[in-house]
Amino acid sequence: MERPESILIKNGLLLTMQGEGVGSIPDGAVAIQDGEIVAVGKTHRVEPQHRDAEVVIDAQGKAVLPGFVDGHIHTGLSILRGLAQDVPEIEWMLKTLAPFTPHIEARHQVAGSRLGVLEALKAGTTTFGEIGGNMAPLVEQVFLPMGVRANVANTINQIGPDSRPDPHKPYVFYEDVGEEKLRRALELVDRFDGADGGRITVIFAPHGADMMDTSLLLRVREEALSRGKLIHIHVAQGGEGGDTDAAEVREDHRPIPGRVGVPGRPPHRRPLPPNHRPGSPATRQERRPIRQLPRQHSRNRRHNPTPRPIPGQRRP
Repeated sequence: MERPESILIKNGLLLTMQGEGVGSIPDGAVAIQDGEIVAVGKTHRVEPQHRDAEVVIDAQGKAVLPGFVDGHIHTGLSILRGLAQDVPEIEWMLKTLAPFTPHIEARHQVAGSRLGVLEALKAGTTTFGEIGGNMAPLVEQVFLPMGVRANVANTINQIGPDSRPDPHKPYVFYEDVGEEKLRRALELVDRFDGADGGRITVIFAPHGADMMDTSLLLRVREEALSRGKLIHIHVAQGGEGGDTDAAEVREDHRPIPGRVGVPGRPPHRRPLPPNHRPGSPATRQERRPIRQLPRQHSRNRRHNPTPRPIPGQRRP
């Protein structure tokens, strides 16, 4: 099906996100020409100039708003849905997901990604932050042809198939694995960044500070800075690990911001007390994050201002 040259959406409740609140426009209209929004406003002002649109959608009783953005998603794993659920976090990747991943081929990931993108589109998501081991097939066969916006990255780490036989101990790093994954990440940037007029962007994704040494993390940082690219990283994964967290801090396997040139105190780990005995289990106090947002934080008007009521909306 070819994309219509012109579309008029009228009589809807527009949520433009402009100004204060949600920028609502009751009885609003949106005019689209050749894939670009050319007019937004009250229906009686927009419709006269665009009443001959190829497609006219009456949005009476419906909300019209910008597409949602999913900042971190793995659509390629949609095909495994239900196979690795309801297990402790520390076991999810190593004991539950890992047995399946060697059998997943690029064609399986593409099929899963198509399903994930289709479901997300039906829920209103139009931009995807997709991170994974091999993004090229997904960009070529899913994100580009399906017309969505995507911010993608190949994950970079030094993890091999036998890097963590014991989930309660830190990973064993393999330098050659890290070199290959950095090479593939750079190749993805060079090949797809800015594709289709900027609809596809590529960034860097060091997998996690516990999954690579400081040297490689610094190299990723330099590559990102030199190319003006963002970095996407798991800063606090495995939060339920307990003993794992303590081991990573104790054995200095987790690079911290101060060691890699990032100012400020690391927000995701509490330092071990000086009397902690190496090799001993982490205490409950040691397992706690450095910061835990109190529940009343969600009521802080500075961070979460009370939204302005939508005209005509009844209060619950």
